[in-house]
Amino acid sequence: MLGDKLINLTSIEAQNGIRFELLTRLVIRVGIVIIAILSVLIIFMLTSLIYITTLKGGVSENTKTWRILGQTTESDEVKQKVKASADFIRYVSKLSTDPFKWSSTIRDVVVSLPPTVYLTAISGSQAQRNIVISGFAPTRDDVLQLEDMLKKLPFISLVDSPDSNVIAEKNITFQFTLILNNIRQQEEKTDKKSK
Repeated sequence: MLGDKLINLTSIEAQNGIRFELLTRLVIRVGIVIIAILSVLIIFMLTSLIYITTLKGGVSENTKTWRILGQTTESDEVKQKVKASADFIRYVSKLSTDPFKWSSTIRDVVVSLPPTVYLTAISGSQAQRNIVISGFAPTRDDVLQLEDMLKKLPFISLVDSPDSNVIAEKNITFQFTLILNNIRQQEEKTDKKSK
């Protein structure tokens, strides 16, 4: 080595051969990397294509399944509506054959009220055979008088009165549950009363 200079002892032809060999190796390595990248891309594209094809087949199967389920749900809804309509028709036909008349019953309950008592609500259930009334009375005596009058009605078998109806002496909010007789009991009471 002379100073800081390097002396190249190889010939120019040898240098060109080495350069050619290095370039060849570089081109081969870059080619291999490019082929590897393309291979990965091709595998990814094929996998995606297979997945999409499978997914499309699954979607069409799911669509068929959802259509069948939708038809089943619609069918169930129709069945429920038909059942509800049939139940309503049976209920109405029972009402028309049942001689129990709500209008006259409610009228008799209202007429039996003492003049100082006011009703705030009245409801009834033919299936449970009861009437629930609630209201306001100025005194305990008015509530007791109302209870006695209700017990005398021919279509009532029991008057259920909670203790809260008679605890306070004044300004009483009351509630009674009137248990109705069945039709035979009502007819028997009416016959006994008329004799």
